[in-house]
Amino acid sequence: MTFNNSLKSNISVAQEILLGFLFVAILYICNGFVGLRVTVQIILLAIICISVFIIQTTLYLNKQGIAICLFLASNTIVTTLIVRESLDTAIFQIGMILFSFLIVSLVSFHSIADIYTKSLLITTSISLVVYACSVSLPALIERFPIIYNSNGLAVRNLGIAYVYLRSNPIRNFSFFWEPGAFQTFIVYALLFEIFVFKLKRKINIVIFFAALVTTWSTAGIINLLILVSIIMLYVNHEKKNKHLNVVVSIISFMALFFVIYSFLSSEMQYAILGKVTNYFISESEVVTSASVRFDSIIIPFREFLSSPLWGVGNDNLKDAMQTRGHRMTTNTIMNWFAVYGAFFGICMTYLVFKLARIFAGKSKLIFYLVILSLVLAISTEQYIRNMSVIMILFLPFSLRTGPDEITEPINRNMDVNGIQF
Repeated sequence: MTFNNSLKSNISVAQEILLGFLFVAILYICNGFVGLRVTVQIILLAIICISVFIIQTTLYLNKQGIAICLFLASNTIVTTLIVRESLDTAIFQIGMILFSFLIVSLVSFHSIADIYTKSLLITTSISLVVYACSVSLPALIERFPIIYNSNGLAVRNLGIAYVYLRSNPIRNFSFFWEPGAFQTFIVYALLFEIFVFKLKRKINIVIFFAALVTTWSTAGIINLLILVSIIMLYVNHEKKNKHLNVVVSIISFMALFFVIYSFLSSEMQYAILGKVTNYFISESEVVTSASVRFDSIIIPFREFLSSPLWGVGNDNLKDAMQTRGHRMTTNTIMNWFAVYGAFFGICMTYLVFKLARIFAGKSKLIFYLVILSLVLAISTEQYIRNMSVIMILFLPFSLRTGPDEITEPINRNMDVNGIQF
């Protein structure tokens, strides 16, 4: 009996390690620095999904999840045919949807959150070490080779992280294509730490918050304030004077934040909020990161209005952005609507709300803040075909017994509202 339990424990650890490697592989394959062709990405991601299936063996298909996946795939095909876009784009989009659904059908919500946070904790810890070296020993970083991302940015490739030494302040990329992308995945990890692991893993939280600060991403810093507010609400939600405690805590934290902000260098202040305020007060037509972000709201909205039912397709949206001098459109939520139309956009937005409700439980204020956090996290990059992001939004489809399931491992042999294989 002891031998069998030990064997099962060793198998479980091996499964977790393998799944961790596979999750990191998914993040890596979707990386803008890697630049893999669409066909290669699909093949590699298919191999990963098959590997997860072999490891997990138990497949649970949520009925609502099946319906939504079929709808999103059908919508993608219809839009592609109407706008006469390349079938490669449609195949890739459908592949990301189906692969993401397969992963959440094989692995429980709690397990995905645990493996995801542990995997990201390793990469985040490495990134902080690399960041410290970049700030203190830039000459050492310059010995590493240069690599270019899909937008032509030249960075130093350390294999385990990328470094761009010409920014002031130096920003933490980890192994993502830019700091704004890194902050997205840190935010997801922090939401898992708050709601799935109930703030018990304090070292993880400190490391994730430290990494979030070193991205010097405006969205990341704003999300930091939102996440701290969520934590204060979450910690005090059962206390007698919870409203007073929350108000005092949030006001104190905000005051501390702006005091610290006032002592930062002008370059650091610009990195956090200056590029946004300058965008509104400046009449310059120079393309900046802020102008890209705001145009990624305005232009996709215009394109959506021109074809609200089925969207304009990915290529047409890119062409519209290029008229403003941008090579990318970075607001994922607006892209859902602009590229594939209202039905696709509403469906994906519903998944954001569904995930937020599972996290927040009955608290309306926490629910609204989680929605704000999730929306902001994916509003600065193009994630419409990013399997990691789609997979996280599909996480509610892994639940069998209800929201309480997220806080503890579940018996995958239980079946409530799905199909068991």
